[in-house]
Amino acid sequence: MAKNFRAASIQVMDDFFTSSKIQIVHLYPDLFDKGFSLYRSRLDQTWGLIDCVSFIVMREAGIVESLTADKHWLSSALAELGENSNICSCQQ
Repeated sequence: MAKNFRAASIQVMDDFFTSSKIQIVHLYPDLFDKGFSLYRSRLDQTWGLIDCVSFIVMREAGIVESLTADKHWLSSALAELGENSNICSCQQ
């Protein structure tokens, strides 16, 4: 988060931590292992490790809806989670 937005960034994160509508998922060893296994198995993709961890979290939680500003992540999520997923892109 950029230095000139530090105070706003802290407020957003504090709001996330105290919201009853947001679940913070910690990267424990088993989740890392699952994400790394997906990362390792998909050499045909340009996904990052964090993308793969996100796909695992979404799959295990049954999440089929997502909002992203990242066109790359959008196509990757649809490929990994299935065409029936509701992945929406918001452009800046």
